[in-house]
Amino acid sequence: MDTHIQDKIDRHLLGRMTEEEKKAFEAEMEADEELKKQYLATKARQKETGLGKGKPASSSSKRKWMYVAICMAAAVLIAFFYLHLETTDVGNPPIRGGEGSAFNKEVDSLVKNKDYAKALENIEGKVTYCEGLIEHYNNFVDSIPKEYAEETGAPASPEEARKELKKAEAELMDLKLIKAQVLLQKGEKDKAAAILMELTHEDSTVKETAKELLEEIE
Repeated sequence: MDTHIQDKIDRHLLGRMTEEEKKAFEAEMEADEELKKQYLATKARQKETGLGKGKPASSSSKRKWMYVAICMAAAVLIAFFYLHLETTDVGNPPIRGGEGSAFNKEVDSLVKNKDYAKALENIEGKVTYCEGLIEHYNNFVDSIPKEYAEETGAPASPEEARKELKKAEAELMDLKLIKAQVLLQKGEKDKAAAILMELTHEDSTVKETAKELLEEIE
């Protein structure tokens, strides 16, 4: 998240902007849907925190703001990574996993240039994204409060939540496999082996590939 943008949001909510700054920021927010979502998510979190200063908030109010904050945060993360992962086609990557996605190609290009630090940074960023989605959909696999379904980006039904949850979990396993391969090419075999060992015990589509790579190390 852009800390400069977040700082502007905080200053607006705390009333620390000049009238001119306030008008400029509100105009910018009207023109930028993602900025508005980030602003609303921050406002919701601050309102939830402020409830504790007066009379205790009801459990239903707390749950409402929890759902709003989770959904808004997920929307911001999704938008960020859609923008971040647009890359140039660099051909078929040798690293297995990712199904030839743009992200996979980006990582492969970085590895070919021996920019392992950047490759691992990108992977960790998307791991955080997937973990956020998993947490998001886990909140809706049993039931979905009607008042949130249309307003907060919640899935249409628990069945849809379970479907999206499985997709996010599969992508997370794929990212771990890619990370292990980058570590192998970087020469950090012990770290790679630890990840691959974990994947061999997971019920996922990368399990067999992880076993093969682990055998190559040994």
